Amino acid sequence: LTQAQTAGQYFTNDQIKEMTRKVSAEVDLVHQQTQNQRYGSSHIGATAKDIYNVATDADSGGVDIFHCIDKAVADTWNNFWKDGKADGIGSNLSRK
Repeated sequence: LTQAQTAGQYFTNDQIKEMTRKVSAEVDLVHQQTQNQRYGSSHIGATAKDIYNVATDADSGGVDIFHCIDKAVADTWNNFWKDGKADGIGSNLSRK
């Protein structure tokens, strides 16, 4: 059982889809801004805290909803790194 289920709080499929959409949008924003960083832009605006805030805003009860959506987000993030799209980003950021 997820923490939400253990706490007696359940999400509908529509709620899970909406939360997943919001978090995925934040991950996409991080990806785009990371690409901007790679090609000369100097700022990455979305942070892990921003992503967390979107998720917790979707659940005012404070239940950890990441159990519901972590796979979709993790797959997106892992594919970003695995596919070589992030090559050199870490070294570029560490020099700032």
